[in-house]
Order: sequence, then C-alpha cells, then structure tokens
Amino acid sequence: MAISIYYQNINGMKSKTTDIHNNILCNNFDLICLCETWLNDSILSSELFDDRYLVIRRDRDAKFHKRFNKSDGGGVLFALAKGLDFVVRNDWQSYYVEDLWIQIKLKKFTINICIVYLPDYLPSEMYIEFLSKCSVIFSNNPNNNNLIIGDFNLPLINWTPDMSSPLQCHCEKSRSLYDFFHLSNLRNLNSVLNTNNRILDLVISDIDNGIVINRSVPISREDVHHPPLEILFTNKENTLQNAIIEKICFRKTKYEECIKEIENFEWEKHASELNCEDFLQLFYNTLYTIIEKYTPKTKSRKSNYPTWFSISLIRIIKEKAKYHNRYKKFRNPRDYDCFSMLRSRVKDMMNDCFRTYISSIEEDLLLNIKSFWRYTKNKRVTNSIPNRMYYNDRTATTGQDICNLFSDYFSTVYSTSASVNYTPDFPSRHHSISSIEFTEEQVLVKLKNLNLNKGAGPDSIPPVFVRVCATVLAKPLTLIFNKSMSSGVFPALWKITKGTPIFKSGVRNNVEDYRQVCILNCFAKVFEGLIYDQLYVFLKPILSPSQHGFVNGRSTNSNLLVYTAFLCKSFNVNKQVDSIYTDFAKAFDRVNHSILLSKAYHLGIHGNLHRWITSYLMNRTQLVCLNGFDSVPFIAESGVPQGSNLGPLLFLLFINDLLYRFDSNCLAYADDVKIYRPINDIDDCEILQKDINTILRWCVVNDMKLNNEKCLIITFTKARNPIKYTYQLQNIDIKRVNVVKDLGVLFDAGLSFRAHYDYMCSKANRMLSFILRLSKPFKRTESLIILYNSIVRTILEYCCSVWFPIYQVHIDRIESIQRRFMRALVSRLGLRRKIPNYCDRLQRFNMLSLEKRRCVSDLTTLFKVANGSFGAQLLELIQFKVPARSVRFPKLFHVPPVNNNVSYNNPINRMCNTYNGICANVDIFNTSITCFKNDLIKLL
Repeated sequence: MAISIYYQNINGMKSKTTDIHNNILCNNFDLICLCETWLNDSILSSELFDDRYLVIRRDRDAKFHKRFNKSDGGGVLFALAKGLDFVVRNDWQSYYVEDLWIQIKLKKFTINICIVYLPDYLPSEMYIEFLSKCSVIFSNNPNNNNLIIGDFNLPLINWTPDMSSPLQCHCEKSRSLYDFFHLSNLRNLNSVLNTNNRILDLVISDIDNGIVINRSVPISREDVHHPPLEILFTNKENTLQNAIIEKICFRKTKYEECIKEIENFEWEKHASELNCEDFLQLFYNTLYTIIEKYTPKTKSRKSNYPTWFSISLIRIIKEKAKYHNRYKKFRNPRDYDCFSMLRSRVKDMMNDCFRTYISSIEEDLLLNIKSFWRYTKNKRVTNSIPNRMYYNDRTATTGQDICNLFSDYFSTVYSTSASVNYTPDFPSRHHSISSIEFTEEQVLVKLKNLNLNKGAGPDSIPPVFVRVCATVLAKPLTLIFNKSMSSGVFPALWKITKGTPIFKSGVRNNVEDYRQVCILNCFAKVFEGLIYDQLYVFLKPILSPSQHGFVNGRSTNSNLLVYTAFLCKSFNVNKQVDSIYTDFAKAFDRVNHSILLSKAYHLGIHGNLHRWITSYLMNRTQLVCLNGFDSVPFIAESGVPQGSNLGPLLFLLFINDLLYRFDSNCLAYADDVKIYRPINDIDDCEILQKDINTILRWCVVNDMKLNNEKCLIITFTKARNPIKYTYQLQNIDIKRVNVVKDLGVLFDAGLSFRAHYDYMCSKANRMLSFILRLSKPFKRTESLIILYNSIVRTILEYCCSVWFPIYQVHIDRIESIQRRFMRALVSRLGLRRKIPNYCDRLQRFNMLSLEKRRCVSDLTTLFKVANGSFGAQLLELIQFKVPARSVRFPKLFHVPPVNNNVSYNNPINRMCNTYNGICANVDIFNTSITCFKNDLIKLL
C-alpha cells in the first residue's frame, strides 16, 4: 500500500479559499499537511475541502502569541482521506507550539505523523520543550515509525548532502535540533531547496527507505522560500529469500566415535607416500567420511518468523490466516468467529512466548551471553538484501544472478597489473629466515585457542568440531603444515575464500554500496597463525616506530597520543603545524605481489619460506556466498588476503619503507598515513610539499594509487594570520579543512575538540535511546547496565586520554548522558525519589562517574607509557623530577611550564600532573596494571 502526502507552507488561506478548493478537487492525495494556514473560527473547513476529506485543525492561540506581537498567522492543518485508518492524538500536542499528531495504521505497522510550525521568534526553551516531548513520544512507542513535517525556521543551518545532520550549529535551537536528531535516530529526508538554496521545511523520519520526496504542483500560490512537496510513502521492498540447503548438525555429532576413528587412521604412513596437496585431499576426504558417518543432517532455511516464536504459535498463525482467507472469500460468519478466536489466542500466545524468551536470555546472561547479544544485534543491524540489485547497467533478480553481480563488482577492486621488475632502493638486511618447523604441541595450542563464535569456512568444518577433536587432529595437521613449508607450497584448497556482502551506506539496491567480508578455512587460519608468531618476531625490529597498526603494544590510542603531544608542544611555543592526511585507494587489495615478494626477499625472507609466501599470495580463489547461493569464482590477482592473520603483517612489510622517506614527522595506522611539520616560513611548507611528492613517487614505483578526493590538509594554530600554503597532489590543490576525523577522533584547527564533543555526545545519545527502547521488556538491572557499558560508555571513553575535557561545560555535557541513564535506571526500579542524588545512584550500582573513569584511564595509560608498553615514542616524552634537596612530599614526574590551556592539556603533562597530585604514593613501576588500576579506583 502506498500513501501520497502533500505538504506546503501555504502562507495564509483566508483569501485563497476558492482557488485552494478547486485545486484540491483536481488532485487525489491521501493526506494533506498545511502550515501557516492563518485560519480562525470564521473560516469553515468545508470552504476549503470537499467531502472526501476529514479535516483536523489547530489555529493560532491569539492570546498566547500576543505577547510576541504575533496574534495573527500561524496554524497547522491535516486533511485526511476517509479511507485512511487513523487516530487523532490530542494528548501528544504541545501547549506552546502549534503542532498536530495522528497515528495512521497500515497493514504491517503504524506510523506517527506530526505537522508543526515553529516561528523564528519562539523562545529556545519552548523549542527545546517541543523536541523533548517528541523524544518521549518516540520512546514510548518504539514499534511505530515516525514522521514530522513542518517549517522549523532555521535558515542558517547548512545541511549535509545526505541530509542526515547540520554541519554547523549557530544557536541553541540548532544545537538542540542536532542533538534531537541523534537522540531519536532521525534524519531529514527533504532535499528540495528554495530560491536561497536553503531548506526551511523539514521532513524528519526514522524510516530507512520507502519514502520518496519531490517538488509538487502547488495547490495555492507558491512561496519562493517554501516549495511544496509531494511525499510518497510505500512499503519496504521484498528481500532476497534464502535457498534451502542441507546442513550438518555438529551439535549432535558423536564426538567420541569421531575421535577414535581419526586417532586410529595411519596418517604417518600416507604422509610419507603423498605430496602436500594429495595428503591434504586425503585428510579432508577422511574427515568428511567420519563426519557423515556420525553427524546427522538437516535441511535449513531461514525462518520468516522471529526466533522466539514457538512451533504451536506458528501453527495457530497459519490457521488464523486460513480462516481469514475463507471468510473474505465466502463471507461465512462462522469462519469469522473462528478467525476472531484464533486472533485473540495468537496475541496472548505471542506475548507469552516473548516474555519467556526475554526471561531465558536474562537468566543465561552470565553463563551464555551470546544469545543476549544476538537479540541486541538483530535490533541494531539488518543486512537483508533486496530481491532486485543493479550494477552499472545490469540488473539481477535471482539469488544466483545477484551473487554473480556482487562477484563481478568485488573482482574489480583488484589490480590486474602484470609482474614488474622491482629493485628495492633501501638497505638490505643481514639477518635472514628461510624455513619454519612446527611441533605437535604448538599446533595443539593453536587448535584449542580457536574462537568458537566464528563460523565455518569454505570447507564447512566449524571451529567447534576442531576444538573438540583437537588432540587427534594436531598430529595430521602438523604433518601437513611441515610438508607444506618444506615444499614451499600453500595448498590450493586453503586458498579458497568466501565473501559476504555487507551494506555500507547509500542505496540498498546498488551493489557498489556494499563491502566484502571474507571468511577463511579454519585450518588455514591455524597454519597462518603459527607462521605469524615467528615471522612477526623476525620483522618487528625493522618495522617503523611510526607504524601503530597491527603492532603489539601500539594502537589508535598510542598513535593519537604521540600526535596530540606534538601538537600541544607546538602550541606552547606558538608554532603552526600543517598536517597532510593521505588515503590510499583499496590499499590492501592493490598490493602488487611481485613487489611485495621482492621487498620480503630484500628484508631477509629467503628459501622455502619465501617460496611458501609466493604460493600463499598467488592464484587465490574467491567467491561470493549469499543466502545459500554461491557465485562464479574469480581470481584475486593482487592484494593481501583480508580476514587472515598474515595479510596485515605482509601489508606492513610492503608499506614500511615509505615511512622512512619523509623529512617531516609521520604517523601511520596500517594504510592511514599522515605527515606533519611545524611551519616557521615558506621553506617548511616546501619541505612538506616535497614529502607529498615523495608519496606520489612511491605510489608510482609500488603500483599504488592515492584517492585525491580524500586527501586533506589542516593547519593547527592559534595565530590570527597563519601561513597558508597551497599544497598540491598531482597538480590538484589538496582540500583544506578546519576539522578532520583521525582514527575516530575529530581534531579541529584550534585543538579544542569541540567538534568531537558534539559528534561523540550525539552518537552516545542516539545509542542510549536505542538501548532504553530495546531494554523495555528486560526485568534485571544487570541487562541494562551491560548494554550501557558495552554500547554507550565505550563511545564516551574511546581515546579519552587524547580529547580529555578541561572546561566544566564539556565535562557536564558528557556526564549528562550517564546522568540520563541513571535516571532511567532508578525510574524502572521505582527508586527515583528514594535515591535522588546522582552520586548516591552511582554508589548504589557500583559505578564511577565518567570524569573519574577518564582519570583512571589517564593514569593506566601513564602506567603503560612509563613501563614501555607503548614504545619509545611516548616513553621519551616523560621527564622524571630529581630534586636538588630532600622534600617532604616528593613528586615523581617533572612537568614543564606551559603558556596556554591547549598546552596545559598535553596528554603526557596532564597524566604526570594527575599522578603527582592525587596518587604519588601508588607505585607505578613495581606492580601489575590490574593492581595499579584497583588501587586507583579505591583512591578515587
């Protein structure tokens, strides 16, 4: 069913009644929404609309608006076609704001629709009160869709291209609207601009798709500032159905019999007679025979019903549908009586099943939390694929064709360049590694440490089977691994990779708006893990200290701490810093194999190990698997295998020489490379430009490509007239920005982190609203606390040592999110009046304030830095205090003086100051990090 909605800011109807009436007769809208009607009691609704419509009005309250000298004007109106099933919600109306609410009931769901007019002179308090009331309505009706249409009168907001959020918040109204969007998971769907290229009329909704908005033919004279809109609301598309496949039920495997047969097989005898490929094929044939013998099979197809539906409930639902169809066909009253009785029974049974399901996942929270997170994930993420997909000019409608369409797209990301003669221009390494051998004990440890939450790879053998049979599988696998290494051949069976498309953003029907997640064979990952352990030890000494990705002891936090400390130190001496952010296009997928192998040989990887890595990279087969359908396989001609253990390490080896070529400072997290330099004059700018040219030359030699559109320049300074140099990339000016997102943290030119506070708080508020809606059926407070700690608090504490707030306004804003959570928590327990104080609430649930948690995070980070866990880059920034004379209360760390607040918030200096001030008696060296953290919590 589709609903057509017409909207216009009509700017007065008193003098246009005839024209409006005639124009409406020529159209057939299901719902007409008008604001600024300027109507009063003297104008009848029958003068405007014919008898096809039911009219709901809210005219302006002249007495209230007289205080603003605006007694005339305003007013909102709904005109609904009589065929609609709707309910007027007068109880949702605001007292001060002109708004109307209705609920339209469709076949599968209900939609709440609001028409509102918010004049520009309305005080901020009333504006915020309306948005708060909307949030309450949405949270109290979590199963309904929501649509707010109206004139918000915020002309200074510049909306992003996808209309999801404003780029700038110029006033309190703008900020409150911005927070409201993220708090209630809403977005503006209207992209029709007025003559000033602005949007005053918003169409706000939480509906992902099924809404189309276009400029409409006006039913009255058009206001140039308010173009009329036609909103078409349709049902969501049908999704691609799963194929019926035969699955092996490993939960019912007779493992004792399997273990005996695997143990009694003569593996050593066959290993001496066969090569690696044939022996692996024999290994799989033997396993498949044993599995088929002792494991039952079942035909599986994903159910259209939720997991908590019982079999009896599904049967009654089908029976109800049968009687309903019979009644519609024959109009027999007895059929309707049966249908009515079954409908009541379905409703009662559904409620009972859901309550039982929620109780079961809460009871198993400590023993089996997997079901709890599965329920949460199903509410958060959907990856349903439409039954019609397109790529370029091609369209697919069947499961097999859609898989092939994805396969064709994913194959294009790989480079098809031929082998090149590459000679490394960096010094070779004297040490070398040529072969690796494995013992049965090493293999057994890896098998027992497999993650049971991972699924089966292309060989259909899941980790649960491997872990249970690990003691008997270790022997044949050790023989296979050593045979593979000694022959320098990685088996072809383990080069097969399954890929699953995951929606990123954009249009769900477009194949190009998806990314691929690769799934490898379980045994292949064990093999890679064993080689990684020894190869990483060999390569670790030569990896650049600027590389923080996939390196033990380093992380996004260490990367940003080094960067922020440098910027704060430059601010302290009033120096400008220019930073260039680069972006490699499909970096992991474009790695040229011949160049990578040349670099590996130059760095000391020789002999059988080098031949093995060559075999590991070449001729890898990939296929796309979706809902039980498989695509035509294709060969990945470049790149390192994503989702593997060795892939990231090989990429670090590939990009490592680039990080030693700069005259400026650089930091990297895998392929995210930024170069930065203090700028004293134009000569420094030219040196930085020279480093940009170095990256370009490296890309040409190494067959890589930069994404010019995503490369950015930002200048960090407090100076009024900074040096602004035009940096170029391939004769194209690099885009200059004032705010940049670096590894999840927003840095602004003044290093105030205000943009990050806005981004973080809006995201956390949105997720908090989600968990409050999600947890309504939960009875235990532990469930809600786990959700908050895992989903919301992690957002508020990610890299908090980098953006640590020092101003009370930011501290309070961040803390208000946890305050809101605590209010909701005590309200559900009926303790809001008994525990009115925030500190008492924290103590009641054994929680710390976010401010204290940031302090603990700061000091534990200092513990890691002081003990060398983060490497030398941060350790060398610490200065120890050596007093000239004996003092009563000695301070361990020396903190140099600073000139401004930005420098005062230097992460290393701040951590040392905190330690000197509150916990100088807590040992930071001769203890474990767990004991140190526990001592801090007790102290705070």
